[in-house]
Amino acid sequence: MQRDPQLVEFSREHYSALKLAKTLRHTTAETFSAHHKLLTQMMAELETHFQEEELLLIPQLAQFTETALIARLQQEHQQLRHLHENANDYRILVQFGELLFAHVRFEERVLFTALQQHWAH
Repeated sequence: MQRDPQLVEFSREHYSALKLAKTLRHTTAETFSAHHKLLTQMMAELETHFQEEELLLIPQLAQFTETALIARLQQEHQQLRHLHENANDYRILVQFGELLFAHVRFEERVLFTALQQHWAH
């Protein structure tokens, strides 16, 4: 499905998030320091992305009473923030990577699809 122009930039940003997720999913005790540094560098970009989604997409979802999608979006953003704040072990980075990967897939396959279907009607 071709992306609505309102979602194109979000999808582009998801590419970087998926690359980060792939790296973090393969974190070991030996790579923890380097991967933690990478996450710290990328977190400001991710946080901006989260805030833009919350500011721009949640009102759209609310207009269409998509409360379950809103709840999942907010919950996963909070979980990712929490994992970042507590990333003191390589296993947490792996967990962050797994959740980030699943979160991006959810947004691309479920949330964005739902919004586009609503906008088309």
